[in-house]
Amino acid sequence: MKLRVHSWGGLGSQLYALSLIFDLKNKFPNRRIILVHHTSGISRRVFELESILDPSVKLITIDDYKLLEHKGIKSSYKRKIKLFFTNKIKVSLERIRLIINYDQNKTLNRIKPWTIMIRGHYSGTLINKDFYSYCINKFKNSKTNTNPNSLVIHYRLGDLIHLAGKSIIAPKDLIEKIRIVLKEEDVGKILIYSDSIEEAQRTLLPINMMIKEVEFSSEPTIDVVRNSINAKYFIGTNSKVSIWIIKFRDHLGIPSEVLKY
Repeated sequence: MKLRVHSWGGLGSQLYALSLIFDLKNKFPNRRIILVHHTSGISRRVFELESILDPSVKLITIDDYKLLEHKGIKSSYKRKIKLFFTNKIKVSLERIRLIINYDQNKTLNRIKPWTIMIRGHYSGTLINKDFYSYCINKFKNSKTNTNPNSLVIHYRLGDLIHLAGKSIIAPKDLIEKIRIVLKEEDVGKILIYSDSIEEAQRTLLPINMMIKEVEFSSEPTIDVVRNSINAKYFIGTNSKVSIWIIKFRDHLGIPSEVLKY
């Protein structure tokens, strides 16, 4: 029987989904698992982890980003009726564990041999230490471009700059943290990864006076993760990607920290 694990979001969310699949493979070694990646979100979400996906797991991509963006607005009455019956069906199927909303109760014990679908974001679940080792070994097979004597910073900006209810890490707070790290750690270079290079360069201009070599870079997120894991020191900001980098580094016993707003 096939078991479908649905996933939404960027690389950070995708890692949580793969972590769940890693545990499912151990619990149900003979079941065929399908990862269903949805492209819907604030921006189109591309699956970025094919290089570490277990070859036995089939990947299906559902391109629902355009559908969500362009579909017409149904009448309020019809929408309420459809939602009512959809929820009724979901409750019935969840009661017998045919489908699982993993966010409601994050435990593998709820997933049964007859479960056919799991949905959720999977964040906040306990990560198997073997999964960290599995990912790190996969990353080692790819070339990294980070000087091991670098201070690497992942500065998430992007849509956080414009979205209501979202906040970025204040540049002054990040600059102060960089100043502290440079006093305590002997690093030869600062490498800043950001999804908004020009904004990062403008707001973090003072760090050019702190150290001779500063580089701003925008690379595929998977490369950011690979290149950040083994740097001498890492500073993350408010994103799942930063959190995952710190998880990997903690697993290796390498110092790092994340700034929160």
